[in-house]
Amino acid sequence: MRHSSGLNSLLAIDTESSILYILTYDTFTMSQVTLPQFQAYQKAFDYFNEVLFKNELPGVFLNFSRMPSAHGFFAPKRWYNQNKAIYHEISLTPTSMDRTPKEVFATLVHEMVHHWQECFGTPSRRGYHNEEWADKMEEVGLIPTDNGSIEGKRTGQRVTHVIKAGGAFDKAFNQMAKEWSLPFQCTEGRFAGQDPEEEDEIKSLRKSQLEEREKKRKIKYSCSTCGVNAWGKPELNIVCGECGVQLTSKSF
Repeated sequence: MRHSSGLNSLLAIDTESSILYILTYDTFTMSQVTLPQFQAYQKAFDYFNEVLFKNELPGVFLNFSRMPSAHGFFAPKRWYNQNKAIYHEISLTPTSMDRTPKEVFATLVHEMVHHWQECFGTPSRRGYHNEEWADKMEEVGLIPTDNGSIEGKRTGQRVTHVIKAGGAFDKAFNQMAKEWSLPFQCTEGRFAGQDPEEEDEIKSLRKSQLEEREKKRKIKYSCSTCGVNAWGKPELNIVCGECGVQLTSKSF
């Protein structure tokens, strides 16, 4: 197969069948992967900021970070530049980006509501979703819920959302330029697009990495009588020299 590149397309000719394929791509070179991902990320933020927040939200540091049991998070005052200007952070979790684009961007808007409250409202203690936040969520078309159903509690320490059919976000997403969808997904999700052999290889690699990490993990051992502590590898048998009591372990 021969190919020649252009500004926005790739012409590919199958020499056996003489079929001409026209493959479209963005204006970046084919070797670049970071820039297209973050440009789409920024365009999505700017779009929802304009449509749902009337361009009120100031700039924020968009990031991808792994957080267990969360599709994304908002972190206030995490970054500063050479002029000491402080910026908040919105992160999406790579391992849950195998969801539909609408679900992923609903998480982005969820975190943008936290960003709005930090800038213009009155946040509660860290991580708590209060009434002000819940009201803004409903305004932008996301129903806050603590259990994933529309009947769930709208406030609390752990609150997710349901997309309101026909609501502001639903309409905004349906009118959004599809090329702004994030072009890359993380292999730690459902291995979308991988063949079975590649999927098994990735799973095996992750398993070996976790096993290696477990070997290096420190364990805290404590004496239940005198309270003395010791640290070491998992499954050690340690006895307190003073009390003669076997130390119990706890992950550290």
